[in-house]
Amino acid sequence: MFSKKLEYGYVILKLLKNTSEINKISGKDIIQKGNIPLNMGLSILSELSRGGLIKSLKGKNGGFYRDDSREITLFELFQVLENQGKQMKPFFNEEFRNDVVYIGAMVMQEMANIKI
Repeated sequence: MFSKKLEYGYVILKLLKNTSEINKISGKDIIQKGNIPLNMGLSILSELSRGGLIKSLKGKNGGFYRDDSREITLFELFQVLENQGKQMKPFFNEEFRNDVVYIGAMVMQEMANIKI
């Protein structure tokens, strides 16, 4: 149902749970532990950082961490990795537009309740 990108993003957020600026994890370790393809993993880490869901520190002792005082929802992850401000194109018959919009709204509402 979800894209590989969203699945990998979820894995990354789970791996970064209980990390901090002091207890950060390198991008290489995240990608290896999550069994994520290198280029995709680097891209997702960058998007998550730009989207404010994780923090990054550069340099020799750099790495990634997550502010666990802030709850992140599956919907926020979706917005950062999949939607990125783009308007989604309809892929359905206009006759069923209201039903599909309603179902989509219900899915998004449930995604907003799932904490990562």
